[in-house]
Amino acid sequence: MKLFVFGSNTFLASQKLKEIRLRFIDRFDKSAINIIDFCYDKSSKVDDFSILVSSPPFLSERRLVILRNLLSSLTKKDSKKWVEVLSSINNDHILVFYDDCSQKEFLKKELAKQFSQGPDVFLYPFEDFSTSQLFAWISNEAREHQLICDHRIITELSYRLGNDPWLIHQEVTKLSDYCLGRACVMQDLESILRHSFDDSMFPFLDALTAKDTKKAFTLLEEQRKHDADDYFLWVMLMRQIKLLLGMTDYLEKNPRAGSQEIAGALAIPPFVVQKTLPFVKKFDRSKLFLLYQRIFTYDHLLKRSKILPHILVEKIVFDILKA
Repeated sequence: MKLFVFGSNTFLASQKLKEIRLRFIDRFDKSAINIIDFCYDKSSKVDDFSILVSSPPFLSERRLVILRNLLSSLTKKDSKKWVEVLSSINNDHILVFYDDCSQKEFLKKELAKQFSQGPDVFLYPFEDFSTSQLFAWISNEAREHQLICDHRIITELSYRLGNDPWLIHQEVTKLSDYCLGRACVMQDLESILRHSFDDSMFPFLDALTAKDTKKAFTLLEEQRKHDADDYFLWVMLMRQIKLLLGMTDYLEKNPRAGSQEIAGALAIPPFVVQKTLPFVKKFDRSKLFLLYQRIFTYDHLLKRSKILPHILVEKIVFDILKA
């Protein structure tokens, strides 16, 4: 059996992978001994993988083999040998190809061409949400976390947090814990998101643009002490760099644009534009673009490997200080 779990919506893809794991443990192997989680990178050798899957499952009918990043990272040159090895694996192995490539990219991959069709093949593509899908998903997240909220709250969450399921999931969880079964109102949203939304980033950005290393890392630690985990901090830094670059580009083309116009064009709250404008002038566009490229390279690494987010948070902070 072969399962392909892929797409740019890495949150839903990760949830599907978790579901597959749990079903396997429940049905075949309570001890989880027969789960192989193989993360492909440039140093990975097909012969080493072949050894891992050459023996039969241990005291179980099946073995679950998760192959991370193989679809998108495998070169055409190396594909032939991998296809041979994967084709030779016994039917008592369940293969899960897990990747963040889009559906369009997926169809071009050699492994997809070789293995994505057949009676025992299942495809689970997860693409980014459309606006209507995002609203429906936030509503469903709220129900699952027993958060009682109306359409205004759903709209405000999508407006403030954007199309980021990881961040939305975290904030809905926090709101649910805060409201404890009563209906969520706008004041709750302000109380909970005030710390986690862009407001909390402005003193931090001020320290970064002033090249004040000591203050920047002091503020970073304060964020951590207030229960902001490193993945959340990473998402916020990513969004700030995207926002700064987006505003810089818009102002280059529309130098007389005001806060309301920029907010409408970039679909962000006006107060965020007002607070971000002073920082736009402090960042050189070429350096900002390099930071933008670097943070997305790091983000790709974070979602495709086992690197810890706190390492990348501190790395991008150093990059900004040196910019």
